[in-house]
Amino acid sequence: MNFLEFEGPIAFAVLVIIAGGVAAYYVIRMMKGKLVIELAKTGFNSGEQITGKVTLTVRKEIELHCLSVALIGNRLTKRTDDDGDEMTHKDEIYRKELNLEEAQTLPGGHEKTYEFTFVAPGNNSLFDDLAANDGTGGAMTDAMRTVNRTLDSVSSFGFNRPRLEWKLEARADLPGVDLAKKKKVRVNMM
Repeated sequence: MNFLEFEGPIAFAVLVIIAGGVAAYYVIRMMKGKLVIELAKTGFNSGEQITGKVTLTVRKEIELHCLSVALIGNRLTKRTDDDGDEMTHKDEIYRKELNLEEAQTLPGGHEKTYEFTFVAPGNNSLFDDLAANDGTGGAMTDAMRTVNRTLDSVSSFGFNRPRLEWKLEARADLPGVDLAKKKKVRVNMM
């Protein structure tokens, strides 16, 4: 027999196994429960409060390690490789996380809503947060402020500038498969 005669059935079997694994992951996650993020609006200006609610619904008893919500900012930069293909590179540049619930055992049927508030960052608060954690005494952050001012002036001439993408992410840290939910938000940096 020729090896090529086996190629079709083997490829089909591999696809079935992959699809089965993905389906099993989502079934396991669905059986544990769900998270829902509620916001009155999704667009915010710097300094404005981002308030919302996270509702955790548990279908069967679970061991919760932690329930948290985070405001995450990613910088998206488009680059062109040597072949002329355009790629988007993503760097997380901002993360504020709130712990909503500590470790405990939650019974099946449990449902609870947690309220949260973040302050939408601005250019200055974003850099102040980075300075507190950059380990260089703020020197790296000062350089980033200079780069940001330069990018502002360059972008005014019509050149491509990195774009910021914001999201809220709620996560229930559980043994095995976590429950997670994301919601995009817009933060107008001033």
